[in-house]
Amino acid sequence: GRGLSILLFGAPGTGKSMCAQVIAHELNLELYRVDLSKVIDKYVGETEKSISMIFREAKKCNVVLFFDECDTLFAKRSDDGGSNQASNNNKTALLLQEVEAYDGVSVLATNYKHNIDPAFFRRMKYIVEFQFPDADTREMLWKTTIPKGTPLGEDVDIRFLAEKFEFVGGNIKNCILNAAFLAAADGDGQEVCMKHYLQAVAEYYAMDEWDAAARMADTGIANCDPSREENAVHIDGLYAASTRMRLRGKKSLEVVKTGKAYLEKPDLSDLAKASICSDLAVACGELGEYEACLKYLQEYLRWKTYFKE
Repeated sequence: GRGLSILLFGAPGTGKSMCAQVIAHELNLELYRVDLSKVIDKYVGETEKSISMIFREAKKCNVVLFFDECDTLFAKRSDDGGSNQASNNNKTALLLQEVEAYDGVSVLATNYKHNIDPAFFRRMKYIVEFQFPDADTREMLWKTTIPKGTPLGEDVDIRFLAEKFEFVGGNIKNCILNAAFLAAADGDGQEVCMKHYLQAVAEYYAMDEWDAAARMADTGIANCDPSREENAVHIDGLYAASTRMRLRGKKSLEVVKTGKAYLEKPDLSDLAKASICSDLAVACGELGEYEACLKYLQEYLRWKTYFKE
């Protein structure tokens, strides 16, 4: 085909969807985002009809086709002999034909390149990896994402935020937006200060690590034998989740008091310590104790590797 096919892959939040929007804007074309929930159908043959219709309409309208989370549709084929797998293989084969025959621009994005059928790779004109940003790149992202007209306080240290907190672009954008809301709700709301950014970071960690602790607690916890070393992480996950449950719903002052008491327990796991420290950072930020907020953020960073999957 004469078309242009681009595969974008990398960690969530690194800018793959934004890149697709930029490509469409630069080409002065509309971006047609394929809604996979409406494409995939449980009835045999219906998904194939939807796929053919998408490419047919895209040819008529001359748009940029964007398949987000494309590994759902472009999955690897197998020969296990089952009827469901045969149907999936047919969908993948049809997609291969349509992508190759399409004369326009198609952009595919995925977080899991290894899940895509290898036959797609030779049909891609460009395969672009979106890497996790280093400190210098994060600093650039912070500076360019904060709107130019934002009234920043003199104490705002962008380099510190970039070096200490390993965020992708999507996380940075959310923290900047949250900090602006916190500043607007804080007194006269004339400036966005370092305390607002620290509190936004703390709230992100508290939300993110709560989910991580809950996932770890849910993974096989019912059948865990605490005496077995390979199950220790699940026990830690349950402990972290249970201690955080006791903190949730309390007022900021009670969170600080209760959280400090938990941290003094000699048998507390590092996973639970990290969980509690992220809650303490949020609580201290809400109380206006921003040195304490920073202290608990730094404590959290000491133990955060326990949340990596």
